[in-house]
Amino acid sequence: SLGTPVKHHYEHFVDKHQPELIKRVSNVEPILDELLRQNVIQQESYDKIKTLPTAEEKMRELISGPLNSVSGKYIFYQILIKNEPFLVEDLKRMDVEVKIRSKVCGVDQGGFNGHEPD
Repeated sequence: SLGTPVKHHYEHFVDKHQPELIKRVSNVEPILDELLRQNVIQQESYDKIKTLPTAEEKMRELISGPLNSVSGKYIFYQILIKNEPFLVEDLKRMDVEVKIRSKVCGVDQGGFNGHEPD
């Protein structure tokens, strides 16, 4: 991508988008398999997370536990790009839009007080 990468942008990405990742990653198994293969999670965590009933709970457990390290987040981010490319693009686009919005509207947030713009 363009420009110099921000230091640990993936770390920021994973932290910032935790709620969306927990809600929106539906196919957790291949991610778990890959994390196990790359030694980010141990067999024990893997087995425990696999038994959780919903994808949401699996993701929550994964993010709150084994992914607490910088290297864990890095590998997780790489796996996400491979397994959930559309989701990653979507979340990145949200980031960019938020940045642009806050630049544009940063000065006069209270512009529309009391009446809808037409």
